[in-house]
Amino acid sequence: GKLPGPFASRLETAIIWHPAGPEEICDIVNLQYPELSDEACWAVAKYRTVPRGAVAFARLMIMAKNRDQCTWEEAADTIAKNMDLDEYGMPNRQVELLTLLGHRPISKSVLAVALKCNLEALERVILPPLLQTGLVIPTRRGYAITKAGICELDKRNILHRGEKITVEYIERKA
Repeated sequence: GKLPGPFASRLETAIIWHPAGPEEICDIVNLQYPELSDEACWAVAKYRTVPRGAVAFARLMIMAKNRDQCTWEEAADTIAKNMDLDEYGMPNRQVELLTLLGHRPISKSVLAVALKCNLEALERVILPPLLQTGLVIPTRRGYAITKAGICELDKRNILHRGEKITVEYIERKA
């Protein structure tokens, strides 16, 4: 998308990147750590969706399992807790942001105050994964949650105001 038009038109093939799913994450972890069982690889895929993060998570799991003499699932849960991840692998700060947006759109500066972080942390660490996965979208009224974001709240049994606060609903009404 950053190539100049005339140059881009000369390329015959466009490659569309599809993120790795749980099976691919398991395969990637297994390639890096062939000694890991399928159980261990699936425990990694439960918490991590990005290959580089999954490989790092697997390394920490191996260390935790050797240290604590526990199951792979227990090792994964321990590492996830230490990384402040919820049971689905989402950082608790991002869950907190979705929870806030589940009640109304909020400006970036107010989000930073509510999350007790600075704007830079919000812009560089907390928001990007939510924007990339389409759970949150900036609007003229501030950041707003999408239907997919509401589904994430539902999955975690977190109360929200329903579809009427989603970007899709707001845009339909405009």
